[in-house]
This record gives sequence, structure tokens and C-alpha cells, in this order.
Amino acid sequence: LDDQTVIEGSHILVAIGIAPATDDLGLEDAGIGVDERGYIPVRIPDYQVLKGPEGVYAIGDCISIPGRIHPCFAHVATREGEIVASVISGKPFDPLDYTNIPICTFTLPEVARIGLTEDEAKKITCIAPAHEVLSVKVRYGALGKGISLNHREGFIKIVEHRDKYHRKPIRQIAGAHIIGEGASELIHIIAASRHAEDSIGHMKGILFQHPTWSELIGEALRLLDDEAVHVRGRKP
Repeated sequence: LDDQTVIEGSHILVAIGIAPATDDLGLEDAGIGVDERGYIPVRIPDYQVLKGPEGVYAIGDCISIPGRIHPCFAHVATREGEIVASVISGKPFDPLDYTNIPICTFTLPEVARIGLTEDEAKKITCIAPAHEVLSVKVRYGALGKGISLNHREGFIKIVEHRDKYHRKPIRQIAGAHIIGEGASELIHIIAASRHAEDSIGHMKGILFQHPTWSELIGEALRLLDDEAVHVRGRKP
């Protein structure tokens, strides 16, 4: 390092950021403006450029959207392109929900997440009275499949948002994180549940095939109520 410190290791991880390649597109000649970082601001949900002529749209990694950081992923850009195609052709469309985008890292083991972290959920939901955030973690080694394949590394963590203001509490998944085999596939079960605004009580009724990795989800949901079969309960 600059101070002559020597660090020894077997691997180097080079992690760089993403920058918009908008300098040489001729945007200024077309009357399209960018922000201070070079991103093209767009209107949600139809992706009309905010600084430019009517009927011009932008999608993908080069755009900025109001109120949040734009997730730079291929599946996000694809959906945005489908929406713009619908807008141009006059077809109805469902806006993209940026709070429910599965994010996967294809390492060994795989890493996947969706929604809020536990800390984020607490900051957002626990401001209001009668709101509570709970979380549970189930390891791959608790599963029959994990044991039989000797694949015990990894876990799933589910974050629950519980609104106890109502006579029957509203319980939904605020977020989930998975590290392990098949994480990039399992996370879509959570994505489907959150998209449908399904309740945790209803999801607990799903019967998962044994032995499968998806049993992780069923076990974690039951653990939220100390009803898990294969792992120790949350309470002492």
C-alpha cells in the first residue's frame, strides 16, 4: 500500500462502480438533458425523459428515477423496455415495482435478496405504533436435502413486517436474503408472494416437496411462529 504495508492473500476482488455512457450519444443536439452525474432523468412510470422533447424515452443503466437509486440490472432494463414498447403502442401496462426486484449474485455459493433488510424495515415501519419487525434464519444444514447432499453451508433470512393495529394483525414479508445453493431460484418464491401481497399466514399453508431447497422457505415461515419442525424455536 502507499504506506508500504504489505497484505498477503490468495485472491483479489476488483469491484468498480457503474457510470452512464452518455457523453457521445449526441443528447445535447437532440435537446435531451442529463443530471450532474451524466444520467438521463425520466418520468415514472412511462420513462419519458424529463429534460427533452415529448415522445422520447430512456431505459436501463443510463437513467435516473425519482426518489430512489435506479437498480442497474439486465432484467430491470428489459422490463422497462417492455413498458416503453407498451406506451408507444398504446397498450396497457403494469408499472414496475422497484421495491420488489430480486437481486442475485452468481458466486459460489449464490447470494440473493429482495425487499428490505431488517434494519431498513425497522426504520420505515416501526415509526408507527403497533408495528413490529421480526426476523428468522434457517440454515441449509437443517434440511434433509442439505444433509443428504452434504451441502450444509448457507441460510435463508426472512424479515416480517407485522401490523398489529388491526383486530387480525397484517403479516407480510418485508424482505428476504438467501446465501446458498439455488438462491437465485428460491428468491422468486418470495418475489411472487410480495407481488401478490400475500400474508405470511396464507403462505404457511403451502406444502413444499421433500427433500428440496424450497423447504427452507416453509421452515422459515413456520419459525416466525415457533412452529418449525426441523430447527430450534426462536424462544428459549
